[in-house]
Amino acid sequence: MQSKAETPGSKIKSERDQWLQKEIQDTLHIHLDAKEVKVQTTEDIKELESDITVRTRDREPTKVIDGREMPCSLSSNKCRHAKDERDKPDGSEEVSH
Repeated sequence: MQSKAETPGSKIKSERDQWLQKEIQDTLHIHLDAKEVKVQTTEDIKELESDITVRTRDREPTKVIDGREMPCSLSSNKCRHAKDERDKPDGSEEVSH
């Protein structure tokens, strides 16, 4: 009687098993690398979003309008009205738009 290791085709099965194990390991490494890239990318995105928020917040309080600092929250009509008030001579009637 032949032992299991000596049966016909056992060498081919052994080679196939080794190849499959190598493919499984390669796939696992690729998956782990992709997961690591995803984690790093997510961290980078959070950092950039935080930086953008800080930069936006720093610019939000003021905006240069006609060489003067005016709050950004003013609508264009309020800005126009404020400029008209600033530019009109004393005692003259209000200019309406």
